[in-house]
Amino acid sequence: MSYLPRRLYVRLVLLGAIAIAASVGFFSLYITHEQGEFAAAAMERDAVTLATSLADGSMAGVRAGDYDGVARGFQQAAHRDAILSLVLTTPDGRVIRAVRRDRPGAPLATTDTGRETLPGSAEHGVRIGAGSVVAWHPVGDDSVVGWVKAELSMAEYDAVRAHVWRDTFIAALLAVAGSALLFLALLRHPVRDIERAAAFAARLDEDRGARLEVTTTAEEVAQLVNSLDHASVSLRLQEELHAREQAILEVRNRIFQLMATGGDLREILALIIRSIEMERADMIGSILQVDATGKVLVNGVAPGLPAEYNAAVEGLPIGDGIGSCGTAAHRGERVVVEDIACHPFWAPFREKAAQAGVAACWSEPIRSSKGKVIGTFALYHRTPRVPTPADIELISHAAHFAAIAIERRHIEEELQLASSVYQASGEAMFVTDEKNRIVAVNPAFTTLTGYAPHEVIGQDPKILGSGRNDKTVYLSMWHALEATGQWQGEIWNRRKNGSEYAEWLTITTVRNAEGGLHRRIALFSDITERKQADEIIWQQANYDTLTGLPNRRLFRDRLRQELRRAERNRGSLALLFIDLDRFKEVNDALGHDAGDQLLVEASRRIVACVRETDTVARLGGDEFTVTLPAMEDPGAVERIAQTIVQSLSEPFTLGRETVYVSGSIGITEYPVDAEDLETLLKHADQAMYAAKEAGRNGYSWFTPSMQYAAQVRRGLVHDLRGALAAGQFEVYYQPIVELPSRRIVKAEALLRWRHPERGMVSPEVFIPLAEEVGLINEIGEWVFHQVAAQARRWRASGLHDLPISVNKSPRQFATVSDGQDWLDHLKGIELPPVGLIVEITEGLLLDERPEVAERLRSFRAAGIQIAIDDFGTGYSALSYLQKFDIDIVKIDKSFVQHLATDSRDRALAEAIVAMAHKLGLKVVAEGVETEQQQEHLVAAGCDYAQGYLYARPMPAADFERMLRSAGQMAAAA
Repeated sequence: MSYLPRRLYVRLVLLGAIAIAASVGFFSLYITHEQGEFAAAAMERDAVTLATSLADGSMAGVRAGDYDGVARGFQQAAHRDAILSLVLTTPDGRVIRAVRRDRPGAPLATTDTGRETLPGSAEHGVRIGAGSVVAWHPVGDDSVVGWVKAELSMAEYDAVRAHVWRDTFIAALLAVAGSALLFLALLRHPVRDIERAAAFAARLDEDRGARLEVTTTAEEVAQLVNSLDHASVSLRLQEELHAREQAILEVRNRIFQLMATGGDLREILALIIRSIEMERADMIGSILQVDATGKVLVNGVAPGLPAEYNAAVEGLPIGDGIGSCGTAAHRGERVVVEDIACHPFWAPFREKAAQAGVAACWSEPIRSSKGKVIGTFALYHRTPRVPTPADIELISHAAHFAAIAIERRHIEEELQLASSVYQASGEAMFVTDEKNRIVAVNPAFTTLTGYAPHEVIGQDPKILGSGRNDKTVYLSMWHALEATGQWQGEIWNRRKNGSEYAEWLTITTVRNAEGGLHRRIALFSDITERKQADEIIWQQANYDTLTGLPNRRLFRDRLRQELRRAERNRGSLALLFIDLDRFKEVNDALGHDAGDQLLVEASRRIVACVRETDTVARLGGDEFTVTLPAMEDPGAVERIAQTIVQSLSEPFTLGRETVYVSGSIGITEYPVDAEDLETLLKHADQAMYAAKEAGRNGYSWFTPSMQYAAQVRRGLVHDLRGALAAGQFEVYYQPIVELPSRRIVKAEALLRWRHPERGMVSPEVFIPLAEEVGLINEIGEWVFHQVAAQARRWRASGLHDLPISVNKSPRQFATVSDGQDWLDHLKGIELPPVGLIVEITEGLLLDERPEVAERLRSFRAAGIQIAIDDFGTGYSALSYLQKFDIDIVKIDKSFVQHLATDSRDRALAEAIVAMAHKLGLKVVAEGVETEQQQEHLVAAGCDYAQGYLYARPMPAADFERMLRSAGQMAAAA
C-alpha cells in the first residue's frame, strides 16, 4: 500500500471524496437509466398512437380503393422529422402505399412496392429496432383489410440521454469538490490534535506524569487525550510504586536475613512496621507481645509513635474493654476502633492518644501456628477512619508476618531451653543412630541406670535389658516404630548393679530430609513406685471403698464377661437387683456414719447368702446386685433371693441403736428376659420396683408388664418435674375432730396432684417419687405458703381460727434453711404461729444432728405445735419422745383399721394413748372409718380422730362450706 498518501489527513479527505463520488456516480446512473426508460416508453406510445390514428383514418379509403388519398394523408401525418416511414399493406404484408425518409429531417418519398413482415398479434405490435421504434395497427373493425406501420426515429431519445449524462457528471464534480472542502474544514483541527497527541505519546518515557493540554470538540480525540493523560499518570504512579516496592522488598529481605541469622527480634519487628508504613504512609504501626504470664502486653515496638505513648502502653493488661490491643488479645479477634475520642475501650488512654496525635486504632491478634495469641499488631491513624477490605488484608498479613518472627524467636528460646532441659531433666534420655547405637545420654540416665556415658555410647540399648519382657512386647514396639515412628509403653529393665525396675518408655523417631531414619530419642522414668500406686488406684476404681465389694464399673465388666460366657456355652444366668427398704430414713435419722455401718453389715449378709463364684456388687447408695452365673434352676435362684430377704430382715445393731430394714429384690434371667447387659439391668431394676410396690421385704421376677409400669413411672417422674409450674398441685383439707363430741378442732393440709391426663394421682405414688428426685423441698415450701395464705384468709374473714397441720419431710430438715424463713413468712403475712401444726415422721426423732432439735425448738418457741405422724410404724421409742418437745402423737391408720377385730392392734393403740398421756401429749387417731373404731378410741381415751367417718379430704372451698353448714366458729385446741 505504498502508493497511498502517508498522511492520515490526506487519506481521510481522499477517502471522503471517493466515497461521495461513488455515491453521486451511482445516483447518476440510476437517473440516466430512468430518464432513458421514460423517453423510450414515450416514443413507443407516440408510435402506437400514430399507427392507430392512421389505421382508423385510412379505413374508408382502403375499403373504397382510394390508396392515393391514403398516401396523401400519410404525407400530411409525416410532417415530424422523427417519423421515418408510414406504410399501408395488405393483410398478407404487401405494400400498398408507403411514405419514407432515410433519416430524420430528410424529404419524404412515396412508394407502392415491396413487402413488410407483419407482427404476430392480430391487432397491433411494437418493436424497437436499431435507432427506431416500429408500431403496427390493423385496418378494419370486424375483419382486417390491411395494416398500418408507423416507424419513428430514436434520435430524440439519444439526445435526452446525452443531456442527462452531462448534467449528472457536472453535479458529481461539484459534489466531490464540495465534500473535499468540507472534509478539509472538519478534519483540520482533530487531525492537528491527533498529531499533538502522537507527539505527546512519543515523549511519555521522558514526561511521565505530564498532561496533554488539548481542547477539542471531537469526542474520539477527547477520549484519546484522556487515555494518554491517564497513561502518563499511571506510568508515573507505577514508577513510584515500583520504587516503593523495591524499597519494601529490600526491607523484607533484611527481615528474612535477620530471621535466618537469629537477629534481634525488636529490630525485626521494627522493620516489619517500617515496611507497612512505607506501603501505607497514612498508617502508624505498633506491635505488642504477650508476656510469660499471659496477662499483660509488653516489649512494645512502635517507631512511629512518641516514646511517652509507648511507655504508657507498656505492660498493658489483657482484658475486655482495655484499649484495642488489650481487648483483641483477650477476645482473640480483630478489634476496630474507628474513633478513639468516643469509644469506651479507650476511655483510660484517650488523653495519651490525643497527645500522640492518633484518632483511630485497629488491632489484630498475633497468633502462633497453634492458634495461641502471642501478641497484637495495631495500625493507628491520625483521623477517625473505617478500615477497607484492603486495610483488613494488610493488617492480617502483617500480623501473620510478625507471628512468624515472634514464634521463631520463641522456638529458638525453646530449643535453648530444651538443650538445658536435656541436661538438667530428671527423666532419663538416650539417643540412638540409624544403626540403633547409643550416641548420647543425659545425666539423669546415669543416675537411673548407673551407667556412665562412656560405658553405653556406641552400645545397643539391649545392654539395659532385664529379660523379663515378653518377645511380643519388642515385636509390638518395632512394628509401631516402623509404622508410626513412635512407641510408648511399660517395660522392665536392669540397672548396672543388677537391680530391676519398671520404666515408662517413650520412643520418638527423627527422620532426615529424605524421610529416612536419622535418630531415635528414648525418654524413660522409673515407675516402680507408681505401679504400686496404680494398683491401689485400680482397686479404688473397681471396688467400693466402704464395703469392699465390686463397684458399678467392675460389676458391669464382670457381668459382660459372664454374658459372653453364657452365650458361648448356651447357658443362662440370673441377675438380682437389691434395694434396702427404709435405708434413707435410717440414714437421715441416725446420720451417715450409722448408714455406712448398715451398708457394710448388709453387704456382709448378702455375700454370706451366695456362692463364691457369684458376684455381689454395690452400685451406689443402698443398691446391690448379685450375678448368679450357670444358674439353670429358677427354684435355686428363688431360694437364694429368699435367703437374702430373710437375712436382711433381721435387726441391725448400729452402735446403741437397733434398727429394722428389709430388702426388695428384682430378679431377671438371661437369655429369657434379655440378651444384653443394659436391658438385663433395666429389667432387674423394674422387677425390684415391683417388689417394693408389692409391700417390700420380698422379691419379684421380671415380667413384660413391668416394662410398661416402668414407663408409667418414668412418665410420672417427668410430669412431676413440671407439675408445680403447671399449677397441677392442689391443697385439700381434712378435719380433725374432738372425741367424743365430733367437734372440728383442727384440720390437716393434704397435697393432691390433679394430672391433666391421669386424673388424681395418689400421694402414696408421687410423694416417694418427689423425695427420690429431689423435688420434695420445693413442693413442701409451696404447700407451706399455700396453707399459710389460706389460713390467713380464713382468719381475716372470721370463718375460723383452727390450727392447720402441715407435713414437713425429713429431707426438708436436711437443707441449709434453719426454719426461720417459715417464721419470717408467717410474721410477714401476719398469721399467728399458733395457727399451724408441723407434722414430722418419727424417723426424724432418730436424727442426732443438733440443728434438727434446734429447728423444732424454734418452732415450738414461736407457738407452732409439733406432731409425730404415722406413730408406731417406724422407730417408736419413749426416749426419743422425751428428747424432743412433742405436742401431738398421731396413731397410724394401720393400727386403727383393725381395732374392732384384732386385739393386738387394740392393745397397741391403747398403749400408745396411755404412753402419750403420761408424757403430756395429745393423741390423734388416723384413718377412722367406722363407728366401732371410734367407740374403741373413745374407750381408750384418745383425744382426736381423723378419717372418712367424719369427712374425706376436700378443697378449701368445700371445707369452708362444711364449716358454715355446721355453724362452727372453732377455736384452737
